[in-house]
Amino acid sequence: MTMKRERILIAVLIGLLTANVTHAGDSLAQKFAAPPTSARPWVYAFIVDGNLSKEGITADLEAMKRAGIGGLLVFDGTQQMPPGPARFMSPLWLELFKHLIAEAKRLGLEVSINNDAGWAGSGGPWNTPENNCQRVVWTGLQVTGPKQLDAPVQRPFMNLNHYRDIALLAYPTPKGDEEGKGYRIEHYGSTKSYGGQEDYNDSVGQPWRVLTNPNWLVIDPALCVARYTIVDLTGKLDAKGNLQWDVPAGNWTILRFGHTPTGVKNRPTTPEGEGLECDKLSKAAIDAHFAGFVQKLIDAVGPEAGKTFGATHIDSWEVGTQNWTPLMRQEFLKRCGYDLLPFLPVLTGRVVDSLEVSERFLWDFREVIAQLMVENYAGRLRELANKHGMKLSIEAYNGVCDEYRYAGQADMPMGEFWMHNAAFGPEWVPRMASAAHTYGKNIVPAESFTSGDDRWTFHPATFKTAADWAFSEGINRLVFHRFVMQPWTNRAPGVTFGVIGSHFDRTQTWWEQSRAWNDYLTRSQFLLQQGVFVADICFLAPEGAPTQIDYPILHTQRGGEWPERPGYNFDGCAAEVLFKRMTVKNGMLTLPEGGQYRLLVLPSYNADNQPVSIYGGYDGGQYGGSIFQRPIPAFETMTPAVLRRIKELVKDGATVLGTRPLKSPSLIGYPKCDAEIQRLADELWGERCRRFRFRRAHLRQGPGGLGQHPGENICRHERASRLRYGA
Repeated sequence: MTMKRERILIAVLIGLLTANVTHAGDSLAQKFAAPPTSARPWVYAFIVDGNLSKEGITADLEAMKRAGIGGLLVFDGTQQMPPGPARFMSPLWLELFKHLIAEAKRLGLEVSINNDAGWAGSGGPWNTPENNCQRVVWTGLQVTGPKQLDAPVQRPFMNLNHYRDIALLAYPTPKGDEEGKGYRIEHYGSTKSYGGQEDYNDSVGQPWRVLTNPNWLVIDPALCVARYTIVDLTGKLDAKGNLQWDVPAGNWTILRFGHTPTGVKNRPTTPEGEGLECDKLSKAAIDAHFAGFVQKLIDAVGPEAGKTFGATHIDSWEVGTQNWTPLMRQEFLKRCGYDLLPFLPVLTGRVVDSLEVSERFLWDFREVIAQLMVENYAGRLRELANKHGMKLSIEAYNGVCDEYRYAGQADMPMGEFWMHNAAFGPEWVPRMASAAHTYGKNIVPAESFTSGDDRWTFHPATFKTAADWAFSEGINRLVFHRFVMQPWTNRAPGVTFGVIGSHFDRTQTWWEQSRAWNDYLTRSQFLLQQGVFVADICFLAPEGAPTQIDYPILHTQRGGEWPERPGYNFDGCAAEVLFKRMTVKNGMLTLPEGGQYRLLVLPSYNADNQPVSIYGGYDGGQYGGSIFQRPIPAFETMTPAVLRRIKELVKDGATVLGTRPLKSPSLIGYPKCDAEIQRLADELWGERCRRFRFRRAHLRQGPGGLGQHPGENICRHERASRLRYGA
């Protein structure tokens, strides 16, 4: 760790201590000397391949207590160890879980558990194909009229013996489609449609997102499907899949659309815990999933639910995508105000009306999926947990949603960082800390010190750099990865965890000497859990889904395996925070808990196209372990609702940095939405910035701060500008 970061962390901790003591008497100092259990670090506690016993549980939890651990996040999975007797959810397993809760209560420890077996998603053997993640499938048929058609239309692919029709559509065949050479939208089967065919490769860049474009390619209308020509034949398809239709003159394409399970399962888990992932867009499916596992544990432990057994958890997103749910058409109509039915051909890569119209539909389609995932998956699981006095934590990054909105549904948004590996953690941590700050969440945990090498040789001295970096980035509860539950009291190293994770359990040689290290972490975490985060800048994330933010901070200000904060502090936030939680007080963007920002930076600002740091992920044919230096895109679209809200904030005195948006990314209200964008942008930016006065840069960070030199007049025609509403 650099001396700069160490000085910053010490100053933060001392400042919190002295500032609060002034107002709270000696209570803060007393708690600093003897911190509460809630401030102590936690562990990922893995039950591996059924190797668990009462004696081992007692020894494990007593060892945690001696070492100064405050809680354990329990997972049950496999690492191909020799099988033990405690098979997942068997009577013995449930008896041992009740014993674990009883021992945790005796020792004053808190317990959370992943919401399924394994550590990827929300699946289990109780989930039926009907409740599995669904995807759109289709078949096509070419016919020529005029003629009386009485023929079967081939059923699309069916997985797990479950298929349901969505619609049967017909339209005049575009040029080239008869020979199978018609125009297709580039990468239509990727994350662009959540189609599951090309996800997470270079068709959708890292961070995983789909760029909007105010200047879509104009293609020949003869290559497109005209919306007004589409005929809905759904009612003419009988139960056996036969179609009777009086085909008009000309060449016609018939498309049969349906949905079927993706078949994706939770992993890695023992056979007893393996099962289908629940439909993330359906409340009914998550209700059934919760009832199949977590509810049974709640019933088993009785009054300790919401007390010792205090939380459940969704771990990292590793379950692919889905793009349908049985109520999708109704939900889309409710949220977007138009019917998706005539746009279903877009999901096959065909262009309806124009490429711009089709891409705008895909933007809306992804956005509705994100909204349903936020509300019906994360939000519903939190509701079910909260009903029993329990909380929900989520590792809400690298998914197919909007990271901030997804994380905002958690009671505890959770980050992750690995040892000596720039691929995993340097961006996940600040994103989840930002979500916690902007959604008013006090506890910000992180899966900590995960590793794929040297896992046996790490010790507190090697952990400290990463720990202090995480603290300076906003984490205030470390959760060590990993602690393996041991069934024996007299064997070492005992059951292991394969190649993943730092070795951190009672069989470690230095375990009994680790109390001082954990006390240091506890006192640091206690102070960091007090007060509210105040920063200079809030970076507004791009709208839509999937959304991950690139911070427009020059690489020269952040570079390195453990990225530095520049000379100013910052958060990122979702657009919904502007509506639900952000107001302006004395020129400062202010959150209900008291957090404040001097500047809102729009996603149209990209550090003047200068290189920024991109950490890990898939980029240019390379995955993981790398720090990329490159410019980031400037988003030139924005929905009218968000731009209206920005105008209100500016009128109230907020300072905003960014170029004017050119269009809406959505088909909602098209084309009037674009006219409204232009009108609002004219009112805010005006022609060559004449209608506003501008302040000189007041965050004086030296050359390159936010891409500006101190004191530089930053009104450059319709370029990046900080505005105040006025003459």
